[in-house]
Amino acid sequence: MKTIKIYAVMSSKGTYDDYHEWVEKCFTNNIDAMLYARSIDESRIYESRIPDEVFDDVEDHWYDDIYDTQIKKFCKDNDIPTQEDMSDVPVWMCSRTEEQNKMVVEFADKIDEQYDEWCIKYLTEHYPEYTEQDWYDYLKAADHAYDEWHDCKIKELELVIDDNFKV
Repeated sequence: MKTIKIYAVMSSKGTYDDYHEWVEKCFTNNIDAMLYARSIDESRIYESRIPDEVFDDVEDHWYDDIYDTQIKKFCKDNDIPTQEDMSDVPVWMCSRTEEQNKMVVEFADKIDEQYDEWCIKYLTEHYPEYTEQDWYDYLKAADHAYDEWHDCKIKELELVIDDNFKV
């Protein structure tokens, strides 16, 4: 049996109970491991050109112009109490049945299918300096905003190989 040195590129994120660490890849050359670690670190930089205020405006219009309006109309057309109806009176006087809740959720899911398409259209019409790709970059950055990534580390290890090992 022989041993060779290998260099493990280690990733980690989180803190305390939510801390996770894993091996990305192992190399027999330390320089290759360092280059790979750098590329992993750079891939975790999520940036967006769209400022939060612009995103908030787009989303406010989505809810005001599309989502809330269509939900209210659906409820009225199907004789289902709206959120406003239910907030003005005690629960025992006005609430939705389980079947009504299911109908509203299914309808809301159908509306949500239009979300990206509608928001991109609104964004590019009202803020022509931004593109569809900017929209998706913003969503990706927002999705990763709370990930607490740490820089990759290189861990030198000895790998035991048998005498007949071939690459």
